Amino acid sequence: MNEDQWENLVFRINKRFGIEQQQTEEFIIDELPNGKNVVGQRQIVEFSGLNGAMRLIRETRPKVLEKKAFYSRRMGATAVEKYVYSEDETVSAIKAEQKDTQGNWQRISLQNTAF
Repeated sequence: MNEDQWENLVFRINKRFGIEQQQTEEFIIDELPNGKNVVGQRQIVEFSGLNGAMRLIRETRPKVLEKKAFYSRRMGATAVEKYVYSEDETVSAIKAEQKDTQGNWQRISLQNTAF
């Protein structure tokens, strides 16, 4: 989902239900050998939907270009995976969650959900 589609979805939710809370936070995905961190962005929108309190989470992270596995055949050695990330391309994923009766967030399917 690109930025325009996300903004359109947030606008429709705000128009239909009203947004209770909207926030953006960064999270660390990986640490590179040069000491820099690969950072992703998480956008969270909370609202009261048809079935109670709901929230949408959009995570945007750099696209993985390559995955390298380093291992040895010695006994007791572990394998290490290194990732190569794109400088300018990103990948986004959306998750939907609903608050249950105990107040915990439970992931729900987006297939049958209409916003």
